[in-house]
Amino acid sequence: MVTLSFALMGLGLKLLNRELPVVRHLSDASFWMYLWHVPVLMFWQCAFMMIEWPWPLEFLLILFLTTLPLVITYDGFVRSTGLGAMLNGRRSPRIFLTKP
Repeated sequence: MVTLSFALMGLGLKLLNRELPVVRHLSDASFWMYLWHVPVLMFWQCAFMMIEWPWPLEFLLILFLTTLPLVITYDGFVRSTGLGAMLNGRRSPRIFLTKP
């Protein structure tokens, strides 16, 4: 496991050695997502509890339905506010919910 960890870190350094806006946005949103993922995840797990779908499909759907609202709420309500400055140390402009 230690070797795998170092291999993945080396691969990440090799492939992601430049600034990517999507990766930067997800990196900025990661602490917000960490703080709020449990209530959102529990909501979706309770909603899907009685549905008899294959578990990989349920897993991917719940993962998507948990991640999407957290990224959108981060961009809309946190990123360019004082809370975003407290979480990330600076205020960044919104990406998704900008006014034309």
